[in-house]
Amino acid sequence: MNIQDYENQLEGKECRWCKDSSESKRRNNCSLEGLRILQYNHDGGYKVDGFEKPQWLYVVCPNCDYQWSLQKLGIAQQINPPDTK
Repeated sequence: MNIQDYENQLEGKECRWCKDSSESKRRNNCSLEGLRILQYNHDGGYKVDGFEKPQWLYVVCPNCDYQWSLQKLGIAQQINPPDTK
């Protein structure tokens, strides 16, 4: 999967930190949908097409600046079948 594939999985995801705060209710937008995914090399990260090493993938809530890993958002890593050499 590539970064865009993971970004598509943000549909319907919301920030749980600011979702219930009175300030965010005034702004009425806790959606993480459509945000750009950020990444860095991480041994426990996701296999992403175009990157040699696994990547830790996350988005930053535009309301409260909390950094949500895709793992915390319930977006599973792509499962690759083992090589059958």
